[in-house]
Amino acid sequence: MINLSLLVACMAGFVCSFILSKYFAMHNVVTDRPGEEPQKIHPVKASRMGGMAVLAGIVVSAVILCFQELALLLLASLPTYFAAFFEDMFGRIRASLRLVIAFCSSAIFIFFFNTYIGYIDIPLIDRVLALPIVGVAFTIFAVSGITNAFNIIDGLHGLASAHAIIIFFFYALTAFILSDQLVFRISILVISALLGFIIHNYPKGKILLGDNGAYFIGFMVATTSILLVYRNEGLSPWYPLLSVAYPFTETVFSMYRRKFRRRKAPLIQADFLHMHSLIFKRYIRENSRASMIFLISSLAIAFLAFLFKKSTLALILLYMMYFVLYTYCYLRVVRFKNGRIMALIKP
Repeated sequence: MINLSLLVACMAGFVCSFILSKYFAMHNVVTDRPGEEPQKIHPVKASRMGGMAVLAGIVVSAVILCFQELALLLLASLPTYFAAFFEDMFGRIRASLRLVIAFCSSAIFIFFFNTYIGYIDIPLIDRVLALPIVGVAFTIFAVSGITNAFNIIDGLHGLASAHAIIIFFFYALTAFILSDQLVFRISILVISALLGFIIHNYPKGKILLGDNGAYFIGFMVATTSILLVYRNEGLSPWYPLLSVAYPFTETVFSMYRRKFRRRKAPLIQADFLHMHSLIFKRYIRENSRASMIFLISSLAIAFLAFLFKKSTLALILLYMMYFVLYTYCYLRVVRFKNGRIMALIKP
């Protein structure tokens, strides 16, 4: 499964991403100034072109390997990527338009790979998802949701990119065990490009993913998740959900907060009330250290998801436990009731 051409492609993707990230950082290409919006809590201005560096690295890898499936996956991502790139360059575009574009990318993926979510291992729901039109619609919604979720958590140095590296590592390991060469190669090539970027992103934040990078990575995680589960019999469809428990849960919290607690706020509007924003602003005023808290927990959750990847019941119970714990922690943080705990992790 691992050969010389694959190693060369990984190295080329890493080098390309590394060089471009360094170039964008040094020349302040499309900078993001701190404090302009709620999510912008980095200490100094930095380039938002990290996503372009990652994309370029993956493209180079795909060309070296003549990897047609990866090329199709990248092609499907382009509508979402360019919409986010436009937002990085010229300012906000309407949330509704961005959502429609994400739907388009999801539909293109389904068309190219003829793969969609047809079951989730719950009999009553599976009967409905067995209808192609329902399964396709649900897949479009799910891919678009996870795509947006990674943009929501992209608020601290290394948070979204390192979280994606963790997920793709376990996907690569799972694909290696199952001899799924397609998902294995996609996963390690994405990891290679992300590593080239994250060297300049963590811990100093010399370059940021930007919306173009966050949406692109979210799309790659969502679509690779579907390919992994529905190409390999025996894997639970809840395996990817537990793997992305953090961004998924944060998105659910954000939608609830904006819809029911702040009724006039759009569903997709940045604010100061994401968990990572609260931890940073109220307890740990160091960007890179605050992100490490979330990455450690994400690594633990991804590892548990990998261990129980074939057991739907175990995965559902684990996610329910995670959701309850996350809710408890969020309520304590938002009410300033974690002083003693946070004092233990401060220097």
